[in-house]
Amino acid sequence: MAQTNTDRLVELGMPPALASELTTQIANAIEQKAQIAALVSLTDNTGGTASNTLADVPGSYTEATLANQLASLAGKVNAVIAALKA
Repeated sequence: MAQTNTDRLVELGMPPALASELTTQIANAIEQKAQIAALVSLTDNTGGTASNTLADVPGSYTEATLANQLASLAGKVNAVIAALKA
């Protein structure tokens, strides 16, 4: 039977509870890194102009207002993805 990473750490003198916690945290970090790597940026085909403000949608709907809002959201999502991958 193959030896686990926890067992290897215990053999090196680490307390079992600490070895178990450390291997769990490492496994979780590896999984999170894989999930982040799988994120892809959104392609903004809205034709809108991105900004840092989402404008109130006026009573009379305009396509330009909606396009600008969607472009702004896409830009922020892409910025978050880029920061996670950095």
